[in-house]
Amino acid sequence: MSDYAELKRLADEVNREFPNKEDLWNMVCTPTVAIDLISDLESMRADAERYRWLRNPERCDEDYLDGPADNIVVGSCGGEDILWLDDLDKAIDAAIADEQ
Repeated sequence: MSDYAELKRLADEVNREFPNKEDLWNMVCTPTVAIDLISDLESMRADAERYRWLRNPERCDEDYLDGPADNIVVGSCGGEDILWLDDLDKAIDAAIADEQ
């Protein structure tokens, strides 16, 4: 399932139009739909955890730039900049926007 905008629109419409939503929900939310949503959520959580780990400044040693270390850092391909925190977010957002 990937069209979340349509799913949200439909859910909002149901919330407005049907006072007894539980009966309607049981008719529309099949186990397959629920399993697909859970699968998508689990995948997004794993991606978010990876990104939070990558973005966390506390995981790096203080001297991570002074020599080889077991730290992962992100650098820009076009230069020597190390991307970190808000700069990392902006670079990722810009790259995603360029692809669209």
